[in-house]
Amino acid sequence: MELSNYKSKWDSISISASLLCAIHCVVLPLFFTTLPIFNFDIIENIWIESFTILVSAFFGGWAILNGYRKYHRNKFVVFIFLQGMLMLFFGNFLPDEPGEMALKLFGGISVIVAHINNWKLSKHCTICESKSSGS
Repeated sequence: MELSNYKSKWDSISISASLLCAIHCVVLPLFFTTLPIFNFDIIENIWIESFTILVSAFFGGWAILNGYRKYHRNKFVVFIFLQGMLMLFFGNFLPDEPGEMALKLFGGISVIVAHINNWKLSKHCTICESKSSGS
């Protein structure tokens, strides 16, 4: 039972990080539109964004893989998560801003859907119940 709570915390952290990322992508550009006046270019820095996505992939991947290995064995959750992270990462390299925003939006939604499914499947797991009843 403790493992289920531990895993749920990681999914909650990952879902929160995905939501914060979505808010960042929408609000921060509006908030920081004046920064180029001061020669401060953090918004358009592809390396900072790529690094942030990779860090999120590490923590989110930890939660998804724990749920997959210990609880549900549902490959679709892993696929949706990887698809979302790749969309987020490669969105940085698109030359047009609308394409980048669309790819990142759908990538973020995919990551959130993966974490929600991981959380639900881990709470209602038949694999872990059969392991605990057999022990």
